[in-house]
Amino acid sequence: MEMTRFTFALGLAASLTIAACSDGSNDRQPTAQEYDAIATHVGSTTAKNGNGELASMQDAFSLVAGVTPLGLALDANGHIGGSRGSLTFDYQVTCTDVNGASLPACGDATNKADIQLALTGSVDLPNVTASVDKHGHWELSDLKTAAPKLDGDGSFTFDSMIGQASYHLTYDAHYDDVVFDAQHTPVSGSIDYTIHATHMDASANDSFTVDAVITFTSDGHATITLDGTAKYSLDLTTGVVVKITA
Repeated sequence: MEMTRFTFALGLAASLTIAACSDGSNDRQPTAQEYDAIATHVGSTTAKNGNGELASMQDAFSLVAGVTPLGLALDANGHIGGSRGSLTFDYQVTCTDVNGASLPACGDATNKADIQLALTGSVDLPNVTASVDKHGHWELSDLKTAAPKLDGDGSFTFDSMIGQASYHLTYDAHYDDVVFDAQHTPVSGSIDYTIHATHMDASANDSFTVDAVITFTSDGHATITLDGTAKYSLDLTTGVVVKITA
């Protein structure tokens, strides 16, 4: 009987080890310096400057109002795209009114819009340089009936230099009830990024995964929380992050 219990325990331990390896939970814990680097990257690529996430959201507000953003144009396939600096943009937008009826063109009557977006190229920011491949699906709603709100999903791939360190990063993004004020600045809601990171300069055990949550506040800032513990304040205009807790 004791031998049977011992054998079962060994088998269970082996099964748990295999499961841990197969679901990616064996990624190592990031260092404090790596948390700082990820926070810097998230802040820089979210802020309004440098064609970050908020800059794309500003494009979305222009498009649903029937205004083509600077540097972009409507093509023969109904896409709105073009290049700004070293980035290439592609948007597809469909709009409906307050009754849910499809509109022939987005404009003043738009209450809800479905937005497909793609962005490729490179960015050169004060703390981050990166090549980027970004795709997303957003729903912008309540444009006429309440405070505008954005929901959706997206994915990103970055090859980045953060300070003096090199990283390959993939983001899975989820946008949850991001509410905007009259200036189209987020004042509540959140973005949740699952970030799979490879620290290219590390000598061993160079891969890790981070859950990064951006929570918007009403003062032009947001809080970045990494793995539920490391917290940073983010200036939404400049992208500057300041550590709050380790």
